Amino acid sequence: MFNLIDGVIILLLLLAIGRGWRAGLIRQGFGLLGFWGGVALGIFLALQVVNRFPAQSDRALAVIMAVLLGLIIGSTLGDILGVLTEKLIRLIRAGWLDSLLGSVLAVAMTLLTVWLLSGLASYVPVPEFSQEVRASSILRYLNDRLPPTPTVLADLEQRILPTFYPRVFMGLAPTPAPPVGPVPTALVRQAMDRDQASVVKVTGLACAAVSEGSGFIASPGLVVTNAHVVAGVSRPIVYDGNGAHEAVVVLYDPTVDLAALRVSGLTGAPLTLDTVDQPRGTEAAALGYPENGGFTGMPAGVLQELLAEGQNIYNTGNSVRKVYELQSPIEPGNSGGPLVLPDGRVIGIIFAKSVSDVGIGYALTAGQVQSEISQAAGLTRPVSTQGCVAE
Repeated sequence: MFNLIDGVIILLLLLAIGRGWRAGLIRQGFGLLGFWGGVALGIFLALQVVNRFPAQSDRALAVIMAVLLGLIIGSTLGDILGVLTEKLIRLIRAGWLDSLLGSVLAVAMTLLTVWLLSGLASYVPVPEFSQEVRASSILRYLNDRLPPTPTVLADLEQRILPTFYPRVFMGLAPTPAPPVGPVPTALVRQAMDRDQASVVKVTGLACAAVSEGSGFIASPGLVVTNAHVVAGVSRPIVYDGNGAHEAVVVLYDPTVDLAALRVSGLTGAPLTLDTVDQPRGTEAAALGYPENGGFTGMPAGVLQELLAEGQNIYNTGNSVRKVYELQSPIEPGNSGGPLVLPDGRVIGIIFAKSVSDVGIGYALTAGQVQSEISQAAGLTRPVSTQGCVAE
């Protein structure tokens, strides 16, 4: 079903058809050159100005305005070049065919523009607007069929909303599934009581900043967490009921966002992975140490399971992950903590929250991480944690 955003796009397409018909293919060809030059200029301008604005809303608007300015400048220059070659155009013009092809090219350029801007527009902190963008049938169609947006746009999104979370989705995030019933507090407390001794805090110094998150004991002497929690950390520290323990990273997968740490002196027992795909409405708890605080359990209802096509934790390559979309108030520090059933079984690992929908979080499914966790059980040699994930 079309919405207001779709209506605006359709209007732009109609205008593009008229403009393309009048200009013809040759002039539109210069316009295409100007378009891509404008894209490059707009991204360059956006990277120069984005860090000058402290507020997310200002950063998002500044980036969009910079990209639009670059597009206007590039398209104008391309149009001027087209006008200057008007005599040549007249010599080789093919009448209605030239006009028809000009309209087709103009429509393609318009669709490319809205596709490039759609991901950035979804970060504008006006819930009604971002929801309209993500609900647009036209944008959803483009997002499903075009290749992922360029990595440089992912870098812009990271600068608009700085976060240590990986990019879960390329382009537009899917609209969350309808809400499920609240998870009873008693079930959350039950999960906390069963697993508290086996859920740990993970900290470390990375690029002159303290990185912190959560983790859990997956096998004797082995703690599992997210890769972005220990990214760039050379000496991670694990905290449990027995105090602080030095740890060694023995598995580091920035594509999935998984890490495993070898630790001595832990008091808790390993938790059990349940790799059965959980249905919508499953009542669970997200355990961990949000905001570097004390042990906490967050209610987490499973909304749906998704095959999320996003990027690795450095925004330098694509990643496809099996994830649970959760109705849960995930906070920084929950990363790496287990998503557990009331009986204590681990069904996932918390790794991200939505940047556009309040109260929506994401967990890697137990099935996604099982093989790597099994592999890590026999590892003892330290591996590199590469670089930090955010400044």
